[in-house]
Amino acid sequence: MHAAVDAPFSARSPSFLFCCRQRELRDEDRRYREYLRQLREEQQRREKELETICDSEVEKMWDRRVRQWKIEKTARQKLLDEVLASRRQQIQQKRMSRS
Repeated sequence: MHAAVDAPFSARSPSFLFCCRQRELRDEDRRYREYLRQLREEQQRREKELETICDSEVEKMWDRRVRQWKIEKTARQKLLDEVLASRRQQIQQKRMSRS
């Protein structure tokens, strides 16, 4: 009778092997889930880093554009000032030639 009670849980019994296999599968599942969690965290970290880099590049690009616009605005203003000065000089010369 004692042997019959121990038989289902002996190292070679199907029940014992089934229990061990279930435990192995649970452990493997837990390790896999942990691996996936780590992958997600790493992917999120990389995406955040990439977003930071992109934001920085966009900011640099806008800074370059703004500087270029300021240069162009200054050049337009200088050209306008030169045209107006030249026109004033022409008007003044015309007035002097009439006198």
